[in-house]
Amino acid sequence: MKKLLVMVLAMLLVMGVSAVGLAADAEADVDVMVTVDPYYDVWFDTPGSYKGLFGNTMHPIGQPGIYISDGQATVNSVTGIWSNAIAAAVNSGVTSGQVYQDYFDEGQLGDPQVELFKVDANTIVDVTLSADFTGWMNAPTLFRVSSDDDNNYINGYGDWATDLAVVGNTVNPVFNGDYNDLLNEHNMAVEGLDDTFTLDFAEELLCHGPIDFHLNGALWMPKASQVAAGDYEATVIVTVAAANGQDS
Repeated sequence: MKKLLVMVLAMLLVMGVSAVGLAADAEADVDVMVTVDPYYDVWFDTPGSYKGLFGNTMHPIGQPGIYISDGQATVNSVTGIWSNAIAAAVNSGVTSGQVYQDYFDEGQLGDPQVELFKVDANTIVDVTLSADFTGWMNAPTLFRVSSDDDNNYINGYGDWATDLAVVGNTVNPVFNGDYNDLLNEHNMAVEGLDDTFTLDFAEELLCHGPIDFHLNGALWMPKASQVAAGDYEATVIVTVAAANGQDS
């Protein structure tokens, strides 16, 4: 009896040890948090092959007409805004379209007459175009931002025909009153231009940046003697702001 009791106790001891081995695994966890700050930047990076705005030395500015820095898309954009400008040029003795056609043709080749800037970000940003016309001529002027994601020469966005942002100046009346109605049309059009566009780097463009954009220009001289001979300068500003309104 004593021997049997010892064997039973031994079996119970073995089963007890096995029960410890079959217990559920213990676990613990800790949360790891990472905050990625919003990043956004803008800078001009014009290649040496670009002539810059109005860089066509073969056709200097001085005759009445519309002067386009580069591109048929810009032609379509500004002639849409200056709907009566060609008629005014014709009345001043210029064949319809002659001046601006000659002027921008050179920029269509490998040396475009534009400036190039880049925008990079990791969040949704608004890109705003503005200009300081303090030292500029008293002639209707527009600056336009465009891009193209099908172009082989830039890492673009959208389509050349789209006006991403457009800004213009406000001109004063001139002594020849025949032109003042047309100049007032320009001033009213400028007030309705859209100077801002949005880029979604948070989803649509994540890891696609920096995105390249062209700054194009156009000016309209209804009459050659409207502007005194001299050098004129305007400053064009591109501002990038995150969705919360912080500027860069």
